[in-house]
This record gives sequence, structure tokens and C-alpha cells, in this order.
Amino acid sequence: MNLLEKSSFVWLEGLSVDRNQFVSFEKRFEIGSVLPCRLHLFADTRYRLWVNEKFVGFGPGRFVTQHPEYDSHDLDNYLNAGSNLVRVEVNYFGASSYQSMPDGLPGFIAAGGCPNCGISFATPGDWEARVHTAWRSDAPLFSFAQNPLEICDTRILSNELESDGRLRKLRVLGKDEIPWVSLSPRSVPYPDYRVEFPTILEIAGAAAATAIMIIPTIAISSSSSSTGGPRPGTCTSTSKREDRAGAGCVRPEIAAAAGAASCTVS
Repeated sequence: MNLLEKSSFVWLEGLSVDRNQFVSFEKRFEIGSVLPCRLHLFADTRYRLWVNEKFVGFGPGRFVTQHPEYDSHDLDNYLNAGSNLVRVEVNYFGASSYQSMPDGLPGFIAAGGCPNCGISFATPGDWEARVHTAWRSDAPLFSFAQNPLEICDTRILSNELESDGRLRKLRVLGKDEIPWVSLSPRSVPYPDYRVEFPTILEIAGAAAATAIMIIPTIAISSSSSSTGGPRPGTCTSTSKREDRAGAGCVRPEIAAAAGAASCTVS
């Protein structure tokens, strides 16, 4: 049985297709107590999943439109008794690369929920969405084979996420806007996430006179849990150096959500 067969592919009302688009799809709900809750989802081209602004994971695995696969995440450990927010940050590449298909189009679909609480994640439902302008749509590709760089002004992003006035309605995609054939469950292991910090940082030359911020960056491995879902695992990470005077184009909150205590400044 296709768990998403009763859901519909959606995108934002009035939003035209563009390069390197970022859109957050948001579902708000209240529960009396934390009970089993599971989300199934797929997005073209990639998504990052946040629950109550805690980083859960990203996906889907690289796919072709003829054989797309959806992911499933248990949300129990991220929910609160009371108000909750599930946010799916979707990045549509819209650029030629080995990471996406030429016939791909922007789209999002979700299913699942909390059966004992009467909560459904089926799209469109009462999902809402907001367009992000914090990322630069004209960012260059990592390489000819990879997706556009993420150049993000996190000051703008924080303001966008705090503004309820930016929430917009969804529309169900028509048949000519759905290049994806029937979805199947993910067939490859989920990545693991863990933050690690450098033990030594050496700065030489002119850079030594500049205040440098060390921001841990999550790396992933192909290890998986026995249940097929994400779990803390054994992976390594790198650190990015960012001039404190710059606008910033990395996501420190991802590291913080994964357990980093703070960034360090030398």
C-alpha cells in the first residue's frame, strides 16, 4: 500500500518556478500528551525537517522522477504536550546537475500523523507555507555535477520565520505539474548526524589578525539504525570559518539542534 496515495502534491499559490527556491511548509497542531507520531514525506529536490525548530533530518535520497522514494520519520521524541510545529524546508534546485533530473519540478507531499490524537499530516490539509528570500537564487553551483551553493543571510531567515504574515496558502498541483511516478519507501539507509569540534585551530598570516568564528558543521555517514530510521551514529564533521563581520551563510542552528553547546571565538 502506498502510504501517500490519499495525499496530494502541493506547492505555493502564485509562486512561479525559479532557480534555487526555498520554501517552508508548516503544520501546527496541539496534543494533550506525546503519543506515537510518524511523518512520511517527499520533496523535489531536497528537504530539511524541523520539529519545534529542532533538526530531525534531511532527504530524500537522490532519485529519478520515474522511481522517486519517500522518507519516514518518527517524531515522538521531538513533540511537546501542547502546541507543536512541524516545518519542512524544501529546496528546489532548478539547475542542471547530477543531483536532480531535467524533468523535475517543485513539489511537496506528506502523509502520516498521530492516529491516537486525530492529527493527520496528509497534504494539502491545513498545511501552510512561506517563501524564503534569505537564500540567494543566483548562487553558483558547487560544481558542474552538484547543486547551487547555499548562500543564506540568517538574519533575514530569522525574521522570515518569525513573521506569520508571510504564511501563504497551498495549491494542489495539476497532472501536467507532476513528473513523479508512484512513490516507494526509501530503499537505502538513512544518514546519521553528530556534531564534532576541532581540537586545534591554527591561523597564520593576515587571517590571524581577524576574529574567526568556529561553526561546527554536521557531516553524515551511511550507517543506519535497526529500524530503518535516523539515529545518532558515528560520523565526522568539519568546521567552517566565518568572519564575524560577515552576513553569514552557514546554519549554526543545525549544529545547535544536534547538541552543540555554543560556537567558539578566538
